Amino acid sequence: MSAAAGGSFPKWVLLEPFVFRRDDDESFPDDTKAPIMASGTTSLEAPFNVAFSLAEPPLISRLYAQLPGFPGPRKQVPLAILATHRNLALFRVATSVPGGFMWQDFFIYDSSCGDNPCSLKALPPCTEPDIDYFGLGPPPCTHGGEAEGAPANKRRLLAVKSMGILCRGEQDQFAVAELNLFKSRRTEVYADICLFKSSSAQSSSFGWQDFFISLFKSSSAGHGDQIGGEWDSMRVPILHSGNPDDVCQLCLWQTDAVVPVGDRWLCWVDYYRGILFCDVFGEPDPTVSFLRFPLDKFPDTHSRSRASSWLYRGVSAIDAGRKLKFVDVARDDGIGYGALKPNASFTITCHTLTLPVLGSSMVLNKDTLSSMVWNKDAPGITSGELWRTDNGRLPREVLMFPQVNIDRPNVVHFLVISSYGYVMLKMWLVAVDMNTRTVESVTQYINGEEDIGTEDADLTHGRSRCPMPFLPCEFSKYLRRSFLKVIYFAS
Repeated sequence: MSAAAGGSFPKWVLLEPFVFRRDDDESFPDDTKAPIMASGTTSLEAPFNVAFSLAEPPLISRLYAQLPGFPGPRKQVPLAILATHRNLALFRVATSVPGGFMWQDFFIYDSSCGDNPCSLKALPPCTEPDIDYFGLGPPPCTHGGEAEGAPANKRRLLAVKSMGILCRGEQDQFAVAELNLFKSRRTEVYADICLFKSSSAQSSSFGWQDFFISLFKSSSAGHGDQIGGEWDSMRVPILHSGNPDDVCQLCLWQTDAVVPVGDRWLCWVDYYRGILFCDVFGEPDPTVSFLRFPLDKFPDTHSRSRASSWLYRGVSAIDAGRKLKFVDVARDDGIGYGALKPNASFTITCHTLTLPVLGSSMVLNKDTLSSMVWNKDAPGITSGELWRTDNGRLPREVLMFPQVNIDRPNVVHFLVISSYGYVMLKMWLVAVDMNTRTVESVTQYINGEEDIGTEDADLTHGRSRCPMPFLPCEFSKYLRRSFLKVIYFAS
């Protein structure tokens, strides 16, 4: 509570998606290190705890998990944070059940609930039938329900990489969605959506009287209530510009990220091609629209082994969801992943997309889609410019995983890797001010072999094998509000 009392929670954070698993009480952090805690119980009656250690960007925030009784981390990654929007975060907890099946439970964390620790609320299981991609109709779902020891109802196994969450502002409603593409022919592509909508004002509303009562509740967290609402599935057409090549690009689609935008859209991103805007609250069904990135050339193959564009591009929602910023880092040595070749360089460019607004609502239709234009912010910044002005702080390697600062959109955060030849890599966090065209800060993140034997050894091992982008989160802003309410009533 001490951090909250000082109003020290940041307005937004960059969260490391690597989960620091600490199963015993001695290694699981206390509230001085990770002050925000929550707990839950899976549908198979397995309890677990999570805790957040929050830091102001460019420092990175961390998620800790206590998973007693779950398989060891070398066999399975049981818990993952999939997405966040506003005050909500979406968790998946996976449990292996006899028969080789994977049992999924999804939980919602609400930072505005006011309790610490709070109970994670479970989504109802998704029992929608699997999509039939051979045109024979939806067959019965066959995931896990027959396994010994598993609940009797049959569940659909959802693709977590294609899932996102959208919180509908002041209307206290949220949606969780999975989106995949169905290609019936080279001329027709559809979006297959599996969608959960909360049924009532339960995601962010917290009355003053209820909040006051919550001050005197026991801090022990039990099995959270299941959230009301239903899963549904549908297949919808994808609106595009009419360019025949749009369909070709959609046939090659692979989702790299899911980005919530404003009150209506979840955006599925393929960093080789563009964005699918899905109005998840559309009636009677969601609508899906495709917009290309401002690229000179688009790939004509599924292969991603050479370009590795997902490492060097990023999409961020800014201006309260009214604009999108696309950052592209283009290296000139033709290498997808690895150290820059001698004398090679890179260039950073930013484009901004202003989203269409009609009255108080944003709409996408054929007219607005054709009028949406990516505007280049300024001439690209070259690596040579940055290296000439950074006083030797910046490693002479390519910048990766761009993420725009939500509060200061002129600043972009990157990860840079050095010592590619070692098993345990060294990485730095870099902030670049695109207006002044200078490096604002350089901070070491992981320290390679020097991290062996420290509490960061598992992070360094994991990130050396698979570098990943950080997850931008705003739930810390709502923590600030809820903890200030605690202070107000306590006084």
